[in-house]
Amino acid sequence: MFTRSGEPLPVQLAQDIYAIIEVAEGRDPYLLKLMISTAKARNSTVVRAIPGIETENQDW
Repeated sequence: MFTRSGEPLPVQLAQDIYAIIEVAEGRDPYLLKLMISTAKARNSTVVRAIPGIETENQDW
């Protein structure tokens, strides 16, 4: 698996963990800024089932 920037996911995860640890040890919180997505939020297509309420097109 790869990130959106094409970097292998395990490499990006390791870098993010390292940055979190550095900030926890007192380094500049700016290091975390690169982990925060600036992309637009997408509309969710997840439908939660609520007991006792039927929804259209629920196939389970």
